[in-house]
Amino acid sequence: MKHADHIRNTKARLGNGYREIHRALDKPYAYLRGRHRLLFHDKLTPIYIYLLTGDMNKAMAAWSHYVDDYGYTEKRQNTDKNRRSKRK
Repeated sequence: MKHADHIRNTKARLGNGYREIHRALDKPYAYLRGRHRLLFHDKLTPIYIYLLTGDMNKAMAAWSHYVDDYGYTEKRQNTDKNRRSKRK
């Protein structure tokens, strides 16, 4: 998803686009290209951002970024659980 889309969606959700958060999360794109989501695109990153900044809205902007890129539906959640159980 393009930064403009992330910013627009976050602004609709939170009232501010938090451009700096989206830029930081996608910074690895410069050297990893399509694999940049290996870094900072997980459920823990919003927690880290909150712990570093103390700003819940910035943490929610990171969550918004994650949801925009991966979605958060029950179907996807069940698919993730199935993949983990097959590894055992």
